Amino acid sequence: MRSAVPLVPKPTQSKEGIPDFILEELSRSADPVLRRMTTIDRMARIYETRLWYPIVLNVYGGFRSPSLAQLIETVSQKVQTTKGRVLDVACGPGTYGRRIASPSKEVFGIDVSMGMLRQGAVYTAKEGIPNVHFARARVEALPFADGVFDAALCCGSLHLFADTVIALREMARLFRSSLSPQEAVVSSSFAGYGSGVSGITASMYSTFLRCSSI
Repeated sequence: MRSAVPLVPKPTQSKEGIPDFILEELSRSADPVLRRMTTIDRMARIYETRLWYPIVLNVYGGFRSPSLAQLIETVSQKVQTTKGRVLDVACGPGTYGRRIASPSKEVFGIDVSMGMLRQGAVYTAKEGIPNVHFARARVEALPFADGVFDAALCCGSLHLFADTVIALREMARLFRSSLSPQEAVVSSSFAGYGSGVSGITASMYSTFLRCSSI
């Protein structure tokens, strides 16, 4: 396993061992999602329980939407052969990232919610997963050098970004140059045209192809 990816630039602060790259006060953000961050922080403990995920999937994805376990299995299969460093964007408490981490896959999760990241750190410690790292950062300004990742996850959050093009372009910056977008990114989100959870679809890859070439 390679050594941890150097963070660029160095964080200005660290909270409970989690590097923090966000200087702005999110409660004053123009983005309504970011303004709700305190509420999201408080949800961290129930995020992976029956009090949250099944309800969200059914409400936004429809009653035929896949379960969390099915989504995790699909994501895991997509990166099964990946070796090296995996970026987990909007990772929450490492819901997907810590489940795909292995001796051959080192996962770096970023999120804007410190509450989610703290919960992820609790889970990884309890589950004995050593090669998952967390940092607080925005997808529009990922604190990593160019070309240091072998794959990326972005699960259940792409629809929440203020500018999807900027987010995907920033992710593309971090991939090794030899990778194609089809090899590099695994994304699931909620479709805006009434078909529920989109899962791992060709349309996601097409979006990535277009955005990463802009």
